[in-house]
Parts: sequence; structure tokens; C-alpha cells
Amino acid sequence: MGTIYGKKRYLCRDCKRTFREGKDNRIKYSNRKRIKAIKMVLEGVGIRSIERLENIPNTLILKWIKNFGSTIKELVMENLNNIPDNIKKEDIEILEGDENKKGNKCKLACNL
Repeated sequence: MGTIYGKKRYLCRDCKRTFREGKDNRIKYSNRKRIKAIKMVLEGVGIRSIERLENIPNTLILKWIKNFGSTIKELVMENLNNIPDNIKKEDIEILEGDENKKGNKCKLACNL
């Protein structure tokens, strides 16, 4: 069918959709914009408000939050040996995404 970004495009004969082989490495939003959205969530701004203000789909914001939480969790687990002796390792609790009744807020935290 043609090429885009140096990769061949294909057309599905059944559904008529086009696709490319391999992983899609395009980045539409800069890391600065991603971090800004995550900071807004941590400050208590609602996901849908961020969507309206920054023109970013709410599903994408939630995906960024999930990835950010996973990254933080990995970093904490890797650095458990660097925790001071006065803090018990059993007392460390990692909270994952938490939604309120309306489902529009997420809180990320690492409790000690």
C-alpha cells in the first residue's frame, strides 16, 4: 500500500483497515507534558479536567499514571536495601491507583 516513516503499510482485506508491521515508536506528547499531567493528578485535579485543559485523552492520562506507578514501585523494590534501619521493611506499603466513587481521581503514594 505504501510506506510511512520508512515502514511498509498494509491493508486488511476483511476490515479495510491499514496497519504497519513492528512497534509504533511515534511520540505525540512530550515527556514534559506527561509529567505535567501526572503532577496535576497528584495535586488533586480531576482526570477529565486535565483532559479538557491539556487536550489529552483521559484514557491516555490513566495509562501514563499506571506506567508511572509501576516505575515507582520497581524503584522502591530495587532500593529496599537503602532504607534506614529505623524503618521496618514490613511497614512499607505501596498503594496502587485508587478511585473515588465518581471514578475521576487517582492517588499515587508510597506510605512508610
